[in-house]
Amino acid sequence: MINLSNEVKQAYQRDRTDINLVIQFSDDIPTINNSSLLIESMSFSEILTDESQLKFGGCNSARFEVTIINPNENISNGVTITPYIEIKGIEGSRIDLGTFTITDMQKSKDNPYTHIVALDKLQLLNTDVTEWYNSLSFPMTVKAYRDSFFSHFGIEQKTVTLPMDNLQINRLYTSEALNGLVVARDICEANGRFGRMGRDGKFEYVKLGSVLFDSTDVTPYLKEKASFNTFLTQFVDGIKVMSSDGTLYRQKTDANNEYVVTSGLFNNKTETELANMCSILLDEIKDISYQPINDLVMKSLPYIENGDNIKFLSGGSYIYSYALTREIEGIKSLTDTICSFGTEKLVYDENSLQNQLLKLERDGEQLKIDVSATREGLSFKVDKKDYTEYQNTIQSQFEQTANDIQISFSQSVQDAKDYTDNQTSDTTTGFQELMTYIKLDSNGITIGKSENRLTLQLSNDAILFLNDGQPIGSWDGTNFHTGNIVI
Repeated sequence: MINLSNEVKQAYQRDRTDINLVIQFSDDIPTINNSSLLIESMSFSEILTDESQLKFGGCNSARFEVTIINPNENISNGVTITPYIEIKGIEGSRIDLGTFTITDMQKSKDNPYTHIVALDKLQLLNTDVTEWYNSLSFPMTVKAYRDSFFSHFGIEQKTVTLPMDNLQINRLYTSEALNGLVVARDICEANGRFGRMGRDGKFEYVKLGSVLFDSTDVTPYLKEKASFNTFLTQFVDGIKVMSSDGTLYRQKTDANNEYVVTSGLFNNKTETELANMCSILLDEIKDISYQPINDLVMKSLPYIENGDNIKFLSGGSYIYSYALTREIEGIKSLTDTICSFGTEKLVYDENSLQNQLLKLERDGEQLKIDVSATREGLSFKVDKKDYTEYQNTIQSQFEQTANDIQISFSQSVQDAKDYTDNQTSDTTTGFQELMTYIKLDSNGITIGKSENRLTLQLSNDAILFLNDGQPIGSWDGTNFHTGNIVI
């Protein structure tokens, strides 16, 4: 939570507060405030994690948007901005929102408005760091490793001692391509932390504490009934390690709720070393339990930060949770939307889309998306004696090299359907079963068993990842998109 006096906090809590948004620019561009901004056009979003269940790492860029009236002609992509809010007439009320770089500008054709979008420095990490990594001399401590990494980007870290700092590590990755976000997230996950850029421009490692202590009561500020789950997430009582080479290490065989760690810092370790690391990590996360929030809309308390504990009354009882994602909208009248997703028990599906994308990030030079349910379905049908002829003709392959994704179908599913018209009943039945995995229509080719929630759709200009038929991510040939995040 941002450190403000009780007087200032109370001022932000009042219904009528004269809030001023100020934006400072680099390159000697004049500072602007409310008078140069379209009323209530600001949006400020932070994502500590928006995973469907607890997953450490984070390192998502904060996003700032606003519409400027008659902007200075020197405002352009690449310009650095430092926005902050303050209450007019109240000393010490300034709240910095961070330091951002403008990445997109949209000028209106019908009026003198320009909408700008800006991201913080974490966007810099989304680049290849193989040259930096290959310059390192191993073994080295995690502390030296992370200091070297952030120094490479010119990013200062908030002074902190992490639980794994004294751990000696050897070479962790062997691929020919390594993304900086993978490095940052692996460091954070191994320490039970989420990474983010602090409001002061320094990289921070955020630890979740018990929600029962120091929780801010937001009940008086709710604008509508909150949507939340009826369960509490179970405490983590064991750690399971899934190394990039597929090696599995389980800390406990009788754990009820295991956290599966995929951090590269756990690679190339002996069983004794893994046991020690798992014990350290468990100590950091064992007290985390919360009631997931799907949607909470409230008058904004801008001094609350992602990772803070919050509580609110529902049916006479308090709901205890965290602010894990948040979006502040407006200027004079600020509205906060807060979420904290989670599941009662942690579930790890190696073949899920999410974990396949994580593997894709780490495999570097030969990245592959393997839709296992589809692959298994195809393999099962093709191996039947009646389908020998089609063994090498009906297949799907998804491969991403460092530069592109290649998708190939040697024969269309419709051809396969036509083929069944003149075949035996067993053959027809087999192909009908095959058709439950592949659908061809005007939207493109959809892959995934028909009753499954997660499917993959190939259209003319993108690969879409669908959940219950709705897009949750996409690949446009250059970047991965999920929510407001571009990878």
